[in-house]
Amino acid sequence: MAIEKVVLPQPAYPFKPRNRYKVPVKQWAKWPDVARAVFNGTHEQMIGSQDVFKHPRQEAMPRAHWKTLAWNAAWIAADNTRDCLRTWANAKTT
Repeated sequence: MAIEKVVLPQPAYPFKPRNRYKVPVKQWAKWPDVARAVFNGTHEQMIGSQDVFKHPRQEAMPRAHWKTLAWNAAWIAADNTRDCLRTWANAKTT
């Protein structure tokens, strides 16, 4: 059985997202530009908006904990974006 190499499509993206939040280079290279932009956007929105995400009666989380939560959510969003693009690419070839 032959192994097929799947190349993720790079949708036209208006700019090359910068690694603003120091994602490890190895991981950053695995994500297409769209996933990189999703990471940056998700992280940026979450860092400054804890009140939007928590229950009104909940106390604010310590800043360090919130930063970790925002990082993890952004990472998951970027991975899911990459996986969706991969699924889409595979669906187009079958």
